[in-house]
Amino acid sequence: MPKQHLFLWHRVCTVALWIIFSVTLFIANISSKNITLAESSASRNIAVMIVSPGKYPIRGKYLEAIGIEETKDKNLRITLFTPGGTQKPIADLEERWFIYPETPNRIWIYYGNDILELQEFSKNRSATSSPLLKTSLISDIPKPVATRIPQSLRNKLVQASKEARTDGEF
Repeated sequence: MPKQHLFLWHRVCTVALWIIFSVTLFIANISSKNITLAESSASRNIAVMIVSPGKYPIRGKYLEAIGIEETKDKNLRITLFTPGGTQKPIADLEERWFIYPETPNRIWIYYGNDILELQEFSKNRSATSSPLLKTSLISDIPKPVATRIPQSLRNKLVQASKEARTDGEF
């Protein structure tokens, strides 16, 4: 083999080894920090519909987890876990309930009885809730929530929105 070809072959092998080494270091760095692309994007927008009992990690700054458990009288109860301790159970859930953690600080709860609520968490680590027909929230309802609620509730929301416009609230 001519000397020029050997030099070129050596160069190609060196570059290939450098690329392999760099990729290996990158993968090792990610796995040592337990970071995945899915986890980092989930912290911005969780977007998972909760429809069964269990404890669901939220890993937010003000809300750590959402728990759904069966009580002694066979009801389902929701409990919100905060970094400072467990918040009291907030309510029992009825048939067709769901919870949609839009972000770690905004949790939509449909209790199953035409009651939709938004729980928001802030710096003081307290939850503030907003009832379903608060007109300023109607346009904020995320599409996954709006499409999952029953038609009767959608009709109430549409009616409340129309009434608010005629009353000059918008």
